[in-house]
Amino acid sequence: MLRTMITQLDSFRIEGIASSIGAMLPNKEASLLDVGCGSGTLGQRILRDRPWLKIQGVEVIAAQGCCFPVTIYNGSTLPFEDDTFDVVLCSDMLHHTASPQAVLHEAARVAKDCVVLKDHVAQHWLDHAHLRLLDWIGNVGTAVPMPYNYLSHQKWLEAFSYAHVEPVAWKRNIRHWPFPLSTIFDRRVHFAVKLRPIDLDG
Repeated sequence: MLRTMITQLDSFRIEGIASSIGAMLPNKEASLLDVGCGSGTLGQRILRDRPWLKIQGVEVIAAQGCCFPVTIYNGSTLPFEDDTFDVVLCSDMLHHTASPQAVLHEAARVAKDCVVLKDHVAQHWLDHAHLRLLDWIGNVGTAVPMPYNYLSHQKWLEAFSYAHVEPVAWKRNIRHWPFPLSTIFDRRVHFAVKLRPIDLDG
């Protein structure tokens, strides 16, 4: 029963993310790296609207049934050369890493055009408690690490600076869930941003 409910809630979440980031993704043929792709559910949903994208995934844990190629990596250094992919997608995964700033820096390194980031912002203890609960519900019984590394708005800006990227499009206060679930699960903690690499030589 609990697993069925979690699966249904995750379907709402995937639809919400796909809708939120859709306009940030290319409308032409392009390569996309899905960092922390899991079983590829979000990538598959993206391909439904943008079949021209060539998606490759990268994960720390082997997943079953993914519809695109997945490379296993160590969770810190992406096994690709600089500027390998047109777009790098980091969706709801940086807070599962030991250093979101370092992983974002890696994402920017292998991105030629942009990084599309969907994650959470936690401004105070209540946001942290709320997000920890959602993380636990969504990942209980899995091997997904849960260090609960939620960043404040200021810490995200510092992470962007560290990764040498700048925002070119923001979507704040994203609501994934239909009413009345939105009043429980959303709480203004979700955001998406399109990040452009800064040309340090320019």
